[in-house]
Amino acid sequence: MKRIITIICAIALISCFCACTESTGPSSKPGDAPVNTDGAEITEAPAVTDEPEVTEAPVVTDEPVVTSEPSVRVKLTHNEPYTCDIDFDGIEDTLLLELEEGEWDYTGKFTVTLGAEGSAPFECKIDYCIDSEAYIIDSDPSDNRLDILFWYVQESESYTSYVCRVNKDGSGIASEEGSFRFDISDPLTLPNAFTVFCESDILGTRSLKANAVAGENGMELITPYSYSESNEWYGKMTLKKDLTVTIVNSDGTLGEEVTVPVGTELMPLYTDMSTYADLSLPDGRTGRVSVTITTGDDWGICLNGENQDEFFDIMYAG
Repeated sequence: MKRIITIICAIALISCFCACTESTGPSSKPGDAPVNTDGAEITEAPAVTDEPEVTEAPVVTDEPVVTSEPSVRVKLTHNEPYTCDIDFDGIEDTLLLELEEGEWDYTGKFTVTLGAEGSAPFECKIDYCIDSEAYIIDSDPSDNRLDILFWYVQESESYTSYVCRVNKDGSGIASEEGSFRFDISDPLTLPNAFTVFCESDILGTRSLKANAVAGENGMELITPYSYSESNEWYGKMTLKKDLTVTIVNSDGTLGEEVTVPVGTELMPLYTDMSTYADLSLPDGRTGRVSVTITTGDDWGICLNGENQDEFFDIMYAG
């Protein structure tokens, strides 16, 4: 009898446990899928993450900004040989600007020696100078040759200059002599150009500058010579006599002729050093006069066929 009672109690206990399990239901912990209680379609819960949105970092580079500067632009150091292949024949060539300091000035020479056998070197002896510079530049990257600029100046402010480049057949170095000072660091009109400085007596002894390149015929200007900025010496000039000028249009063409009256102040602007000079008029327009230069005993500079001293009080270097 006791055994039967025990079995009945066990069955009753099991039934109570099953009833409690059904009423409790599934877990509702955060992040679990929602319970389908009304027969509706179950959709997947959105993914939950604490990670921030990843964006692609910008590319960092140490590469320099590419500019339009030429690939070669070198200033030589005095008494230090510089080697490079100036004629692109695969053999290194040597450039050397030697200077020896004297009591009052320097003496020395500038040499360019090609590496190939049988090539004639370029040599310029400097009897004396107070300053000198030499450069390497590539005015025309397509011609497979580098260009050499060299100048020195004496106490009289007399410049001697050379533009050098290797002959096409590689037999030697062609050079053009002039009376200029070069500068490769001055602001340039074109990336492969250099600046040329000189003096002229057109409209008085004045400093001029222009942009140039080295070509087959030596130095080739790419801009006209411009006069230096005005100052006490290089200022405006007052007409002593009526002057006829030709108006230069904004597109560079020549327009009408205008007579500028005596007493008008004019500012020199440009010249080609041989045939014309441009002046700024009070109304902002540019007027051009013809220039002729005579040499020898009859030396003189004429504007429109008359000596420039007739039109202005000209200041010349002593």
